[in-house]
Amino acid sequence: MNDNNRQLFTFIENTYETDEQLVTIINNEKRNSQLFDLTQGLVFRCHLVYYKQISSYHLLSDKDLLIFNFHHALFDFPSMNIFLHDLNQAYTTGQLLYDDNTNLRYLDYAVIEQQMSMTGANMFWLDALHDCKLDQPLPLPFDRYRLANEYRTGRGTSISFDFGQDLSNHFLIHASSNNISLKHLTFAIYFLFLFKLTNGQKDLCLAMSMNNNRYKDELKSIIGLFENVIPLRCQLDPYWCFHQLLEHVRQRTTKSMKYSYFPLQRILNQHSHISKHAFLDTSLEFVSYTNNNTVIIADSQLTPRSFLFNINEDETLNVSDFSFSIHHDMNMNQLSCTINASLDLFNIETVEKISQRFNSIIQQLSASIIDNQINNSIYEIQLVLPNERLLIQSMNSTQISFSSPFTCIHHAFVYQVMKHPQKIAVELDEQSLTYCELLHYVQVLSVTLVNEYHVIPGEIVCQCIERSLSMVIGIMGIEMAGGVYCPLSPRDPQHRLHSLIQQTQSRFVLVHDLTKTKFYNNTTILNIESILIINDFNSDMNYNCLSSVIMKGKEIAYIIFTSGSTGTPKAVQVRHKNFIDCIHSLAFINSFNKNDTVIQMTRCSFDIHIQEILSTFLDGGTLIMLHPGGTVDFDYLSEVLENKQITYMHTVPSFLQNYFVFLENMKINTVKHLRSLCSIGEAFVAHLIDLIVKTDTTNCIVWNLYGPAETTIASTYYRVDQVDDKRSVSIGRPLSNYRCMIINQYLQSSVTSEGGELCVGGVGVFAGYLGRDDLTAKALVEIDGQLFYRTGDLVTMDNNGLLHYQDAVIEKQMLMTGASMFWLDVLHDCKLDQPLSLPFDRYRLANEHRTGRGTSISFDFGQDPSHDFLTHASLNNISLEHLTFAIYFIFLLKQTNGQTDLCTAININNNRYRDELKSIIGLFENVIPLRCQLDPNWSFHQLLEHVQEIIINSMKYSYFPLQRILNQHPHISKHSFLDTSLEFISSKSNNDNNAMMIGDSQLVPKSFSFNINGDEILSVSDFSLSIYHDINMNQLSCTINASLDLFNRETVEKISQRFHFILHELSASINDNRMSKPIYELSLVLPNEQYLMQSLSNTQVSFPSSVTCIHHEFVYQVMKHPQKLAVELDEQSLTYAELFAYVQMLAVHLLDEYGIIPSEVISQCVERSLSMVIGIMTIEMAGGVYFPLSFRDPQNRLHTLLQQTQSRLVLSHYLTKNKFNDLTTILDIDSILVNNNLFQHIDIDQLSSVHVTIDSIAYIIFTSGSTGVPKGVSIEFAIQLTYNKGNK
Repeated sequence: MNDNNRQLFTFIENTYETDEQLVTIINNEKRNSQLFDLTQGLVFRCHLVYYKQISSYHLLSDKDLLIFNFHHALFDFPSMNIFLHDLNQAYTTGQLLYDDNTNLRYLDYAVIEQQMSMTGANMFWLDALHDCKLDQPLPLPFDRYRLANEYRTGRGTSISFDFGQDLSNHFLIHASSNNISLKHLTFAIYFLFLFKLTNGQKDLCLAMSMNNNRYKDELKSIIGLFENVIPLRCQLDPYWCFHQLLEHVRQRTTKSMKYSYFPLQRILNQHSHISKHAFLDTSLEFVSYTNNNTVIIADSQLTPRSFLFNINEDETLNVSDFSFSIHHDMNMNQLSCTINASLDLFNIETVEKISQRFNSIIQQLSASIIDNQINNSIYEIQLVLPNERLLIQSMNSTQISFSSPFTCIHHAFVYQVMKHPQKIAVELDEQSLTYCELLHYVQVLSVTLVNEYHVIPGEIVCQCIERSLSMVIGIMGIEMAGGVYCPLSPRDPQHRLHSLIQQTQSRFVLVHDLTKTKFYNNTTILNIESILIINDFNSDMNYNCLSSVIMKGKEIAYIIFTSGSTGTPKAVQVRHKNFIDCIHSLAFINSFNKNDTVIQMTRCSFDIHIQEILSTFLDGGTLIMLHPGGTVDFDYLSEVLENKQITYMHTVPSFLQNYFVFLENMKINTVKHLRSLCSIGEAFVAHLIDLIVKTDTTNCIVWNLYGPAETTIASTYYRVDQVDDKRSVSIGRPLSNYRCMIINQYLQSSVTSEGGELCVGGVGVFAGYLGRDDLTAKALVEIDGQLFYRTGDLVTMDNNGLLHYQDAVIEKQMLMTGASMFWLDVLHDCKLDQPLSLPFDRYRLANEHRTGRGTSISFDFGQDPSHDFLTHASLNNISLEHLTFAIYFIFLLKQTNGQTDLCTAININNNRYRDELKSIIGLFENVIPLRCQLDPNWSFHQLLEHVQEIIINSMKYSYFPLQRILNQHPHISKHSFLDTSLEFISSKSNNDNNAMMIGDSQLVPKSFSFNINGDEILSVSDFSLSIYHDINMNQLSCTINASLDLFNRETVEKISQRFHFILHELSASINDNRMSKPIYELSLVLPNEQYLMQSLSNTQVSFPSSVTCIHHEFVYQVMKHPQKLAVELDEQSLTYAELFAYVQMLAVHLLDEYGIIPSEVISQCVERSLSMVIGIMTIEMAGGVYFPLSFRDPQNRLHTLLQQTQSRLVLSHYLTKNKFNDLTTILDIDSILVNNNLFQHIDIDQLSSVHVTIDSIAYIIFTSGSTGVPKGVSIEFAIQLTYNKGNK
């Protein structure tokens, strides 16, 4: 049918004979985009489909179909009733009662809508969506995520279900009796469901479909598209009751409906900064309808026929990602629901589970209405399904009774000694101890601790010992003495060790020869090796005192420090019973047994070392120790594994990854004797299984264990399937007598498949944090009357009752909690606002402009150092990046004059930390802090191991944006660590081998350098160092960029020379096998500077002299010119002879009356006077040690100095004799010298018997006392005389 040459609608006739033909016709009507032409106004089709043949009279039979097909651009669902009404009127009367002049047309409405005042609506939507995260999708339980540019397939699945007769009645009656709109009631139920389904999201915004938006009466008779989509936002409070939520939803829905005419596009335009409006991906609608099965047109009855058009049996076409429709059948007065979900994001099973959860929610709400519990908080509603509760109960059915008479670690050890005293207990290289010998040394140590150091039960005893037999003896010795073992890592810097000792209030620390210099002077240390040597042959040692050490099992066995993510490291207290019960549980699954030969792998910083050592002795196995550094020396480790036939190993996955790669590269199998391989501490990556399988460990059981220190060693276990576990590895199920619960933020059981926080209960739950009851209270929670530890780890549980870490894909949706806590911990107490103390030539003021001018110096490592470092890295299976970074930190230690806490920025140039990111073009860069807290006494290998650890951990969380790291320290205005940067780049040099082929064309990369001038570059940071590895040439080089605002060009050249010098020193150390010396011994002094210092110190001059003491030199001068004036003061004077006479008289008096002996300290407190001079020379001539006291010092200081020197006599005069208390012996010089009678009776000859040598002390002088107590500096005669003669 045409109008002015435009085709407005068409009539089509067709026939069918089979259902397949009919479905084809209908599918064509539904999907053929060519049927309509909006440009020509073709928007309506009428298709007559006859069964088998077209009726000659155009009459329809019961199998014929009449298909009305409207384009949705101007036809919504309510338009159908208007169309049928008009069709009936036209059919029966032959005309339509329609006046274009009075009736509003759809076209008129479109014009009116454009002219409407939208100010009120505009303001409403701005206010309603203020601070709403419209670009963030709701965290629904997706099975996968869609990347930003990923194609939307439109494939979806649909699930429909009825509320049921009873539930429908309950809600309909509740709505009617409380005058509540059924729409508002069902919307409130849905928002409650979303709150639970999204794990407690309180700000919920979704799209609400307005299917009949005829908000004015005059619009109700118009055929057209009166639909809109508007945001519906619900900001709920979990502690509301349901009625409070309902009232909130009612208000929000009513106000939103009032302004529903405001076009969606204009709402979106209000937030133009958002590129993707994610709220549109989740939609909601309420449809209330009357189910009329017949349509009457005049005297004819048409029966609608419904068809389901699926792509396949389970799929539908889906526009949004997740849509929820609630239907009210007004005929039946029944409620039903339809969930449509995108198969791009959801599995069908997940959608089915979601529908079950919604059904569970409405069942609970219905029961609340009936039981009058509708006032309970909405967070109390549960999403957990009955079968999931059963699964959790089944998982936690772990109760097993282990018959053991022992409640303490050392009791169980003694039992094993009695069973097999001559069995080897522990070996380290060529050393070994049987169980009997080990018990002997343990008893010797424990008796010493109890008798000599009075250790009492429950007292904390720290131990800082490298891997050795002494380490093992120390641990068990502390336990047998009733003490609490607290390990301290030899790798920790001195200040951290001091802090941990203070935190534990330990009175002393057990050490050995390798660690005795690790502590401050005020720390009491006991050398365990000395104790054992001294007491080993003590036949009188009484062991009976050990029987009085009463332990019952509830006492604390050990303390282990966690990493300290809260700022200060937390001391985890573990009871004897915790440990023994955990060991029983691990032995029950046969992860280790009495026949195992166990290798001790773990550092003492981690509690696994306690399990490796003590569980071996409690079970009767044999322990193999490695010497210090043995875990990183893969050749040595392989030799031990092979020769000792190790059957049990327990370590972290990252170590296993490196070691099995080493075995694969070396084509050896040193793990063939392994029976049990336990992995713990990190996520077990699936590709590690491939490496293990390649090494032929078919007889070895691989265990993935999980457990924080707070739950004692391990709490869950999983036997890795080396065939089927190819995608992810579970952390398994609880060990015997452990329990696991997955909870949400309201401490309720969380939906197992959607995850929550893992809480661990049972026999391993620790006794609390030492001295931190506040943290203990936060960490422990009571569930069903039992204490559980909140791990902070998010897990899910699969249908087999196995626990899994939660996955995340896109950075926006990644779990940032772990990364946030890591960076808080790593940078705790780090002075981020203080720049490194580099050799600046000048400083930049706080508000001074940064010019960006810089200088750059590049140089090669050189053929020999490059070869040495590359070979060393390869042979020791060390990452070249880690090796060069360790070298750089040594250089910074020396360059900053011994700064031990070094924090620099590290550039992450290829931060594609997930496989799916590796094929994407984009900017995947970040800058993160790299903090190295080193000990100058470490060897290079100790530093290297520390650097490896901090880099691996930092890289693990390198996805955490720099800005979020900086935001953790808002009190810092300038983050100075960013001014010093470091990077390692491994690349291929530009040559023909590096060419790229595009089709049959060859492109050769070419690099360009843009400098301001010959010597300058643009510099972003103040000081940056880049290390390059040319893979083609296998050469190392370095570039230093420095800001000319702070450095002179000559200074940067000198810095580069020093770095080059360090490289050669380390290279020589590798060749000379001197890598074990402390790193502080490395020197930055260049050869020309060494020569300069040698020249400066070339001061040797020989002075001929026969005298050796100060007073001898004085007498010689008296003999040369006795009448020459020696000293004057105003009107007073003395010649050399007169001065000599007074000195002799006073010296003889000191010898006769006070019995002064050579080298005795004699104090003098005299004002400036001739007496002062006489006193000084007198003390020297009497053989004493002159010690001056200042008359200006307060009395208490003078008293302290006298005590420190143990001086029994003070020379004074009339101005100072009142400065001392009555207990001090004072001699008034003036009173002696005015007594002329003394000259007649003195025996001068006795002075010749005073024996003083050139090495005797001449005087003591006190420094200012910067250390707290003034220090007395003693000067020998030889030093003083040499100085005097040099000045002459």
